[in-house]
Amino acid sequence: MDNSNFLDFLNKATHKMVSKVQEDLGFGYVRLNIDEAQMRQAKQDIGSVEDLVIELLRNSRDANAKNIFVSTSKGDSSLDITVLDDGCGVPEEMQQLIFEPRVTAKLDTWHKDEWGVHGRGMALYSISENSIDAKVQYSQVKVGTSILCKVDTTSLPLLDDQSTYPVLQSNKSNFFAVKSGPHNIIRTIIEFALSEKGAVNCYFGSNIDIIATLRQIYLQNSIYVRDIDNVFCQLATCTSPSSLVDLANKLGLKLSYRSAQRILSGEILPCKNIVQLALDYNKIDTASILETQSFDNLKKDFNKQSSVAEKRLQLTKSDKEKLAKDFKKSVSDILEKNYIENSGDAKISISKNSISIKIDFD
Repeated sequence: MDNSNFLDFLNKATHKMVSKVQEDLGFGYVRLNIDEAQMRQAKQDIGSVEDLVIELLRNSRDANAKNIFVSTSKGDSSLDITVLDDGCGVPEEMQQLIFEPRVTAKLDTWHKDEWGVHGRGMALYSISENSIDAKVQYSQVKVGTSILCKVDTTSLPLLDDQSTYPVLQSNKSNFFAVKSGPHNIIRTIIEFALSEKGAVNCYFGSNIDIIATLRQIYLQNSIYVRDIDNVFCQLATCTSPSSLVDLANKLGLKLSYRSAQRILSGEILPCKNIVQLALDYNKIDTASILETQSFDNLKKDFNKQSSVAEKRLQLTKSDKEKLAKDFKKSVSDILEKNYIENSGDAKISISKNSISIKIDFD
């Protein structure tokens, strides 16, 4: 290294060192500048994979998301985490900058919850510092965002038990909270969803589960289905396995052709809202929680599922009359062969999951 290069290196190294320091106090002590102190703290804000997940959930909530979808895919010593939401989206020009320190869209606001203060512009920076890779996989303004993180589970701890659901208990305000259970990703998402009291619906599963869930949610809403520019709607209305694979990959959800076929054939059932799954696990009556807690979105979710089922089984008066007439004629032919006479019209009853037709005979 010649003298000019060495001096250039020395100047850069010295400048970098000095830029971290606000004041040299002597005796080996310095006062760090605010930026350096914040960045050092941010790196320590995340101590586990579960910490990283909660920061991603809070980020989606602050983007005004009403639905958040979390998918994980485990490797030998790594974990891919994809978080999708239907929030405000990130402009293309900002999709790399948001992972830099002190970058935030919350100029005049910040959010304090049980996990601390959110709005300093350090959460995504902390995520990127604790990930092998962290990026906006896809985003569309006023539609939503998909953030993909790959973490090294040998350096960022991940709890071994990732399948057990937590035990819930009712608190003094008649709201459910987590009582006990392993501090895994499932518990993290449930605690977050419960803390939001129904303002956000959270779903957790594999890539194939999340795609099936996205399709159901967006197909149920006719407003979304008409929005052909919405990538989630494209996913919902897609009928080609190869196109479904392409759209899923676009969102950071790797999918095989065979898995796409299984989704389109209806073989893969969508995920339940994770609060519903927690209630099922704890054997808590759904009706009671809807009566005692103000989970508005959860209520809508249940009501929507009920109304969809009922709509599929609704018959007009003329439909019922035609069905009763045709059934009576078919049964009459059989009864006549057995020398039996029918003694009345066919009676039709409809439930959410079946149609029953009854006819009396002598």
